[in-house]
Amino acid sequence: MTQRDFHHAFFIALMLAGTFLSGCSASPEARNGLAQDIALGGHLTAKQVVAQPYLLTSYDRVTAPGQPADVYIEGDGLAWTGRTTKSPDPTPTDPLALRLAAIDPAANVIYLARPCQYTKMSDSQQACDNDDWTNARFSDRVVNAMSDALDQIKAQTKVSGFNLIGYSGGGGIAALLSAGRSDVLSLRTVAGNLDHVRFNANHRVSPMTGSVNPRDVADKTLNIPQLHFIGADDEIVTPDIFQSFHDAAVSHAVYPPCIRSEMVPGASHGDGWVERWPELLRHSVSCAK
Repeated sequence: MTQRDFHHAFFIALMLAGTFLSGCSASPEARNGLAQDIALGGHLTAKQVVAQPYLLTSYDRVTAPGQPADVYIEGDGLAWTGRTTKSPDPTPTDPLALRLAAIDPAANVIYLARPCQYTKMSDSQQACDNDDWTNARFSDRVVNAMSDALDQIKAQTKVSGFNLIGYSGGGGIAALLSAGRSDVLSLRTVAGNLDHVRFNANHRVSPMTGSVNPRDVADKTLNIPQLHFIGADDEIVTPDIFQSFHDAAVSHAVYPPCIRSEMVPGASHGDGWVERWPELLRHSVSCAK
């Protein structure tokens, strides 16, 4: 890889983390404090879920047991701190999915951080390895743990099903979860990385050989109503990423698919979403007649 490619890869990693060089110095404590402030503003209560081998951080506001819940899945966080240096702690510097969850007016709102975000690496339940937020961020181990967390949350809160909403890499996780569960009522992604193979090829970075590609299971989500939001100014997760996922699903379709996308003017990978989210949430998520 050339020096130019290294710089490009580092830029991509920082953009996916929702940060720039000036934000990388924020301590894990400061990042946790920011999340707590955002959650407090949205009346979300902190929880921890033991989902082997991880201890996952969650925030929720559940006021109507028996009804569905909107579940937000965070992006990849601070995966890298240098061109070739893996971060020692993937906690996001600015958790966009949590910001969206905090302004969701639904009766039941649940936020799930990704493995090893917001939790102490020394905790007895943690089995974190930096591959969990880099090469293997979409691994079976990660997806199974997130699915286990949903099972536990469903049992504890008595919600009837899940409307999954994933930001960036969290969109890929949401798609993978949707492919393996029967209680996902709808799927939305925001700047979602739904084909990490194409994504990494686009940006000339190493493939994630330890990860499952959401595109490969797109056909298993065919009957789930989906709406994928694409930022018109997003130079990180570009429209061809969704198109690749869509085409893989449609190639197996007998009836009109349930997968739609919307281009959001003025939105980049990390900016322009929070102010538009109340309106975007009102957009219909349904299957074609």
